[in-house]
Amino acid sequence: IADRGLKTSLVLEDDLRFEIFFKRRLQNLMREVESKDLDWDLIYIGRKRMQVDRPEKAVPNIRNLVEADYSYWTLGYMMSLQGAQKLLKAEPLSKMLPVDEFLPVMFNKHPV
Repeated sequence: IADRGLKTSLVLEDDLRFEIFFKRRLQNLMREVESKDLDWDLIYIGRKRMQVDRPEKAVPNIRNLVEADYSYWTLGYMMSLQGAQKLLKAEPLSKMLPVDEFLPVMFNKHPV
């Protein structure tokens, strides 16, 4: 992502199951994100919420998008170029954590 200067990338894991209208819903979401000029690093496409005792904060003016709390089972995500650069700067390979754990740590959502 960073080496090629890709503005936006979709990362899908091999155990992701597509829901009906996945492509259309993702396209609509990204149009909204772009039209609102949202500054973002990571958008989960599939995940398991771990802190279900409280609601997540909705992102203003964008349907079906929340500020994700701690999550696991990272099935898919969108990553911006700036998000990829932040991830690389943290040197994740030297930390040897599963991506499911490292992403929440990187974006300040890990409960510990």
